[in-house]
This record gives sequence, structure tokens and C-alpha cells, in this order.
Amino acid sequence: MNHAGLRLGLAAALALSFASPGASAPRLLGDTTLSIPQNAAFGGLSAIVMDPDGAGAVVMSDRATMFEISFARGAGQGRVTAVTLMRSSPLADAEGRLPLRPDRMDAEGLARLPDGRLALSFEGDMRIAIHGRDGRERLRIAPPPGSDALPRNGAYEGLAADSLGRLYTLAEHAPGRGPTPLFRHASGVWERYGNIPRFGTFRPVGLDFDDRGRLYVLERRFSLGGFASRITRYPAGEHGPGPGEVVLLTPTGRHGNLEGLGLWRRSDGTLVASAVSDNGFRRPDATRLVEYVIPD
Repeated sequence: MNHAGLRLGLAAALALSFASPGASAPRLLGDTTLSIPQNAAFGGLSAIVMDPDGAGAVVMSDRATMFEISFARGAGQGRVTAVTLMRSSPLADAEGRLPLRPDRMDAEGLARLPDGRLALSFEGDMRIAIHGRDGRERLRIAPPPGSDALPRNGAYEGLAADSLGRLYTLAEHAPGRGPTPLFRHASGVWERYGNIPRFGTFRPVGLDFDDRGRLYVLERRFSLGGFASRITRYPAGEHGPGPGEVVLLTPTGRHGNLEGLGLWRRSDGTLVASAVSDNGFRRPDATRLVEYVIPD
């Protein structure tokens, strides 16, 4: 097993709330800079799958590498105090071949299936693929119908799996001005599971389910002042999502380019949303883990 320490930079404001005080207000648990100076592949983090108890995660670089990391936390499963790299797995095809150009194997979404395998969504060569923890492809799935109308850099960034192993995805830049189609893959077939309303210029970039089967959508908006993020929770019925509830909305510029989303629960029962930012391999300090305690 490969172990390497990660340098941490912890934001000073670790208890900031963006809503009025009270039990229903989201609360910033931590904003942590992650870097592995000796590993040039680390960065460009576009997706995260959290362990159910927040003790570790799998993060995905958009340059064809998965990283398994573990967290040490403060008392009561609080903010992250240390991070250890447990495993680094370059993505490979079904024959075990590595990509000639890792920067063109643009993985954007990540979901853990009940059997432990990982599902990934890709832009560029648009597809969904199932990979083992070793990074090798086990199964390739064609994208949902109509995907040829999507821009190469605006396809399926959000990916989630429910407790039955069914996959859910939606495009960052769906055509038209109406709601964004949300697709579900079950029994080998894509179906239109429902619609996610559009909210101004926010665009969906992350998906996850919590331990109660509720679906969360992470969206981002970019302006001259920087990025804003919001997380909306939807009840997931058998035939489509119910009405959404916004559980987090950050001011513009508060955080960086948050893309991946993972839900987990602390030992005291509180629910935490963890998000990773994509630094584009330009600023190492912009590769961050941002965590909020959110209303449940």
C-alpha cells in the first residue's frame, strides 16, 4: 500500500454560516487545501465519493487518475486535521492499457456501486464506464440518448448510484432553456427519470445520494467575482424526483470551482456535504476539500 502525507492548509473561518442562526442553517465545517507535491497527477479534482462515516474518500482527477485518501479529524468528526494518500490508480482500458494522453481522458463524475466498483462519467469521448479500484475498466456504457447534441465540455459531470446500483446522470449544459433532463440507467437501459429545474446561470456539476435515499445536486455559477455554489436536495421517488429544497447557497467568491459532491453522516447523526474543487492544475492551493454541515 502506498502511503504519503498531504500538506494541509486550513482556512481560518471554520464555523461560518451563510444562513440565519439556528438548527436549520448550513455551517462550514472546514475548507482544506490538499496537495501531493511529489505526485504530478494530483490536481484537477472533479469528483469525490465519501466513506459513509467521513473517514476517507476516493477522488478523481480529470487527467485519468483515481486517488484513495483517508482523513484524520478533530474531536467529534470535525474538521480535517491530516490526510494520507492510501492508493493512486491510473485509469486503464479493459486490456489494461494506459491512455497515451491522460489529459484527454476527462473523467468528471464518480459513483460507488454497492459491490464496491466505481462508475465514472467522461466528457470528450462521452461515456459511462465501470472501473475497479485498480483503475481498470470493467464495463463501458453508451451515454444517454441525445448526447451527440451536448458540447464536449458541457456533458455529464454529475453521476450518482442509488442503493440498488442504478446510475443517475445529467448534463452540465443541456440544450434549450427548459429544465435539465435527469437520466437513470437500470437493466441496461437509459430512461428519462425526471427533470431538474434551471436556476439562473447555475449549472449542475455533481450528484450524490444520502443514506436516506435523497438525491443532491451540486450546481456552480461563474461570474467576474468568482464562483458561487448551491446544493439542492430532492426526494427520489420510483418514477421521478419530488420538489427540490435548497440546503446550501454560497456567496460569489467564497469558494473556488467546486465540482464533486459526497454526502456522509457524523457519529452524532448530523449530515455533511463534502465538495472538491478543480484547480485546473494551475494553482496547487486551489485543490480544496470544502465541507458543510447541512440541514437534515
